[in-house]
This record gives sequence, structure tokens and C-alpha cells, in this order.
Amino acid sequence: MPTVEKSFAPFFNDLGYTVYMLKYCLPAGKSEVPLADGSNAVELAREHGAEIGIKTVGVMGMSVGGHLAAWVVSVVKAKAVRTSPSWFIRILR
Repeated sequence: MPTVEKSFAPFFNDLGYTVYMLKYCLPAGKSEVPLADGSNAVELAREHGAEIGIKTVGVMGMSVGGHLAAWVVSVVKAKAVRTSPSWFIRILR
């Protein structure tokens, strides 16, 4: 099974994009924790992105990571622009 690290990250790196991988938590019964991990990652990239030339911040994922990416976009976008991604890709298999 392909992973984002092995298949999509090199593809986007070759196109000139900076790629970060989020290893999010999956605590039993606390669904808000992965959402917090995702929104915190976007906020961190937005706050420090200019230091390395990042202009937009997006999220993507496949399988459960795709679900988390969609969740970050739909829930966080309604709350605050600084933690909201500029773009989103969900990979369905």
C-alpha cells in the first residue's frame, strides 16, 4: 500500500513544494485530539512559513489521514483563518 511519505511527498517536492508530515495522535475515545493536532500543524506552518518561503498552507491525506484533512478544512475553516488551510486534497482509493 502506498503511503504519503513514499508516493506523494516526493512528487510534490519535485514540483517545488515544501512537504511536512503530521504524525497525529489516535487516543481512544477523544476524537478532538487528532483535530487539534491537524489545526495546530496548520497554524504552526502559517506562523513560521515565511521564514522558509511558504506562501500557502494546504492539507492532504489518504484513508484516515484524508478524513482528518477534510475534518480540519470543514471544522477549522469556520473558526479561524489563521488555522485554516488554503487548499485541500483527499485521496480516495
